Amino acid sequence: MYNLAALGFNARLKRVVKKLNWELPGAKIEHVDQYSLLSDIIAKPWEYGFENSMQGCCGTGYVETGILCALDDALACDNADKYVFFDAVHPSERTYKIIADAIVNTAPHVFH
Repeated sequence: MYNLAALGFNARLKRVVKKLNWELPGAKIEHVDQYSLLSDIIAKPWEYGFENSMQGCCGTGYVETGILCALDDALACDNADKYVFFDAVHPSERTYKIIADAIVNTAPHVFH
């Protein structure tokens, strides 16, 4: 259900970006598809050096999010780099780095 919502949103977003670039000739707006990359990381974590894509590093890894994982006594795994997600919904720092590097390398004309 949520994947379909994200895919629908991204399809509409692409159209809006195209329209804005046409309506605002002085602006350059880019749409970067991070959804597909994150989906690939989740489906094949070993190809990106991860060991776990189905559970977060924090707590049980299934329900804890945000503030529950920011508490001083929050239980976190020993090595978050092995996990695609830090908590139940947020990617780990290493996952964000992979996505950020892909964005910069996919659209270098935007960043240079």
